[in-house]
Amino acid sequence: MRFAMKHADKIVGLFVLVAILGLVGVIIFLGANQHWFTRNIPFYTVFRSAKGLVRGMPVTFKGFEIGRVRSFELDENNSVVVEFYIYDTYYPKVTAQSIIELASNPLGSSIIFYPGKEHTEPLKEHSLIPAIDSSVGKDIVRLKLAAIPAESEDQISAIMKNVDDITSQLDALVKNNANELDTIIKSLSRSTFALAQAMEGKGSGPISQTLVGLSGIVKNLNTLTTDMNGLIPKLLDPTGQEVYPAIKKILDNIQTLSEQLRQFSEFLNGTQPQIAGILAQIPDILNKGRDVMEGIANNPLLSGGITKEREQPSTFKSFRDEAF
Repeated sequence: MRFAMKHADKIVGLFVLVAILGLVGVIIFLGANQHWFTRNIPFYTVFRSAKGLVRGMPVTFKGFEIGRVRSFELDENNSVVVEFYIYDTYYPKVTAQSIIELASNPLGSSIIFYPGKEHTEPLKEHSLIPAIDSSVGKDIVRLKLAAIPAESEDQISAIMKNVDDITSQLDALVKNNANELDTIIKSLSRSTFALAQAMEGKGSGPISQTLVGLSGIVKNLNTLTTDMNGLIPKLLDPTGQEVYPAIKKILDNIQTLSEQLRQFSEFLNGTQPQIAGILAQIPDILNKGRDVMEGIANNPLLSGGITKEREQPSTFKSFRDEAF
């Protein structure tokens, strides 16, 4: 017992040490992922608008985060000065002729870095990296001095650009074919008006005449189908004096027979208890009649009387029946 108490503080201290080392390891791991222990190289750029900018927004290159936005503010020329930093791991990529882009889309914004094509020494700290829409940035793009991929890294911006192109093409198509579209729209309007007039029974065109003819046909069909002496009776009995009266007489007889069957069924339902009692008494009556007929047959005056029943021999024997 003394031995256990003597080493208990050492065991507890070991567990505390392991826990502290584990916490330190987690902090180091998180710090490495968040670039806490790397040197951040500061730069700045100038944008026309701060729309979509957020403090801490990542700066990306080919999908990798290479830095973050530190702050931004308006200068005396109403331009947006953005201060950001690049992780020292990616600092060698910040060469001359590098540019930066603020890509905005309906789902959000992102800052994309494009390095220069020439492998020069990295730019000095606090240097200006021009925006892609600035005068310097446009010259770099025009002269193809920056490594800008053929397909934009911002897929949503590329989609929006394609939508703009398609909209422009549709607008040009509409303008070039305005007369033809106007003619088509007028023709559709006239056709719609003529159809409405025809539906109201007005107008003199072919559609109106066709609808009027269909209306007459439908009216005749309604007359034939609603008249009992219409199409079918006339086909079966043109005179109207044979088939229809015979059918009516048959239907009257069926109705009379149904009424009689209903009355007979009600009578049977009313006499059901009496019939059931009579049927229950029939077996007793038959047994009594059998006894009477046997008595008459065995009458002493007629023959030997009623036959006596024979005693049935027992299958069991008593000890007294045995011979000694």
